Amino acid sequence: MLSVVAPKELAHSLWPASGVHGKKGVGVVLKLRLHPQADSKTLQPASTPPPIEPVERFHGRPQSSSVSAAADLVPFKRGAEVVIYGAAYPVPGQQSSVAGFALSSATDRLLLEKRIWVIGARSSRAASGMASGVEPLIGPVPLHYELAYGGPSYAAQGQLGQGYALNPVGCGHCPWGGELTAGEPQPQWVWPNLCSRGGQPAGLGPLAQAWAPRAERCGRLDEEAYRRGRLDYLQRPHPAVHNAAPDDQQLPEPLRGDECLTLYGLSPATAGGLAATWSLPGLTPRLALAGAAGGSRAVPLALDTVAVTTGERLTVDLSWRTWLSDAACASASLLHVDLVQVDLVQVDRVGRFDAF
Repeated sequence: MLSVVAPKELAHSLWPASGVHGKKGVGVVLKLRLHPQADSKTLQPASTPPPIEPVERFHGRPQSSSVSAAADLVPFKRGAEVVIYGAAYPVPGQQSSVAGFALSSATDRLLLEKRIWVIGARSSRAASGMASGVEPLIGPVPLHYELAYGGPSYAAQGQLGQGYALNPVGCGHCPWGGELTAGEPQPQWVWPNLCSRGGQPAGLGPLAQAWAPRAERCGRLDEEAYRRGRLDYLQRPHPAVHNAAPDDQQLPEPLRGDECLTLYGLSPATAGGLAATWSLPGLTPRLALAGAAGGSRAVPLALDTVAVTTGERLTVDLSWRTWLSDAACASASLLHVDLVQVDLVQVDRVGRFDAF
């Protein structure tokens, strides 16, 4: 296995992984944690690196709770994505509040924008599904899909049914032919104007791998070839198979690292939907793969994940990723990493993961 030399601020991991075309190789992930500074609107690197999450973690049991941390050890993603963890901060006493984010380029071109609403707790009055009055919002409201539209497996008229595929841990879903029981909680995270958005749950966090539509992106293995030790696909995985964010929080291309991030209602200072904006620092890792016999070559990286954790202390984690073929690793002994400004290095915005 390659050894890695990297700045202390960067977390890194290498692991055996199949590339986008199913070839065997090594996945590489680099991760940098950023914090806001009191005297600056630019996020700055933390003194210690963030943890690398080997697999997705959950708030409780995987079958009945939402994701608390998406997996870092995935060999590629399509484009880039933004995920938000933590909670929203409404003005105490109000019955509703807005939360969301916007991501803009350094030249002020809007790349992503999303806002959802949180409303006070309410429950169904009776089997008709009518909701009771809305209670005032008191404190921070977790950004958990348990509070969005959906529902677990159910028993309707004596027959067992499956949970709501888009959000099997949510609330408020009444299956066809079933009835809501009086007192059941109703969704607190909703779309603006209570739109349905095709039944998509209102949320800002990552979706579990087992939920639709992510589960539909996994492709289909050739079982006979697999038993013989080959990884062949009858149906190849979707390019976004490892993307964990909802579709409306994804971009078609990787980021540069100098974008501007605006948050609405996601910190005590922005309670009730007020906005605060920070700039990413414009840093990017530069990789060099050093051969055992001398010499080196540059390795392109893709900044594909911005993970925001809200709260009293905002944290923003940036993740870069690439993939190396077994042949490239066999002739190399060292992966050297520098942290440089984006204008000092040509950023590969395509992410050709099987080029090595």
